[in-house]
Amino acid sequence: MSYRLRLSRRALRQLEKLPLEIRLRIDPRLRSLSTEPRPAGCRKLAGIAHGYRLRIGPWRVIYEVDDQRREVRVEWIGPRASAY
Repeated sequence: MSYRLRLSRRALRQLEKLPLEIRLRIDPRLRSLSTEPRPAGCRKLAGIAHGYRLRIGPWRVIYEVDDQRREVRVEWIGPRASAY
């Protein structure tokens, strides 16, 4: 069963501001979260009940998984140095 993928306003703005070559790397990984919300390489975040981070080279995607609603909500997209 697939999950619905939602981006917060902040994540959507961050994604739109990225150079095209970076967006082309991140977009397929974001879309894959709808079929596999906890892919190999994702990490559970401490302090956020259902929060995870996905590493895509030097970029990070911070997201939450709601299994009851079958939803993945992307909260933040950006460089590693700004993620934590």
